[in-house]
Amino acid sequence: MKSLDEVRDDIAAKVKHEKALDAYYALQQKVSDAASNDTESLAGAEQAAGVKATQTGWFSKDNLPEELNFKPVADAIFNGGLVGENGAPGINSDIITVDGDRAFVLRISEHKPEAVKPLADVQEQVKALVQHNKAEQQAKVDAEKLLVDLKAGKGAEAMQAAGLKCKHRSFMASRKP
Repeated sequence: MKSLDEVRDDIAAKVKHEKALDAYYALQQKVSDAASNDTESLAGAEQAAGVKATQTGWFSKDNLPEELNFKPVADAIFNGGLVGENGAPGINSDIITVDGDRAFVLRISEHKPEAVKPLADVQEQVKALVQHNKAEQQAKVDAEKLLVDLKAGKGAEAMQAAGLKCKHRSFMASRKP
């Protein structure tokens, strides 16, 4: 059996940790209550937590900001019913706990539904992509033709027709006993 002096630091650390957890959970409950009572904004949650809410720029499922890139948070944003009608602000989320030591209350202040961009906005990108794909297809056809000619023993003519030059290199290997 260990003496009190031997376990004092361990006991003190455990009690301190438990008190910190109790305070964390109490603060979480206070913030949750404030967010539930003030469904028009996060002002009550900010006051209860003693921190200012952070607002992000626009994002989609494919480019979630790093600070929100947690599965439970993403699920709440995109599947949690936080979006109001016709892009209007929705309700505050419940507390979302992540990694045991992070908690979020979310509010979507504005929402734009997914939409197809006008052709004028993406026309140059589409042209570049089509040109790239055609060039890639032609390169594959040319490479296949060259390979067939090389296998048929028509290497020099095929290389010259393709505008390619072949350089011969010789290597010597040394062997050590």
